[in-house]
Amino acid sequence: MLRCGHTIHRKCLEDYSSHGGYTCPLCNASVCDMRQAWLYLDEEIRQTPMPEEYAETTVAMLCNDCHEQGEAAFHALGLKCGSCGSYNTRRR
Repeated sequence: MLRCGHTIHRKCLEDYSSHGGYTCPLCNASVCDMRQAWLYLDEEIRQTPMPEEYAETTVAMLCNDCHEQGEAAFHALGLKCGSCGSYNTRRR
């Protein structure tokens, strides 16, 4: 069973994951430990600053992992949740 309370066939989830899927196809929450990937994105973002005109831009976002809503620094590589540190987010 997934964290969202829904069930999915194990084989279906394994097939989905083997093709790069890391989120629940039903609720979009991460289905595995993504901390290493988020650390990698932190470093990529640190090494890839946004152009000056976007450097202070923030956007409204929703985290698919902790379900918090808030503001995140805009970056083309991802929006980081200020609550849980996930990049499994979307703009609101």
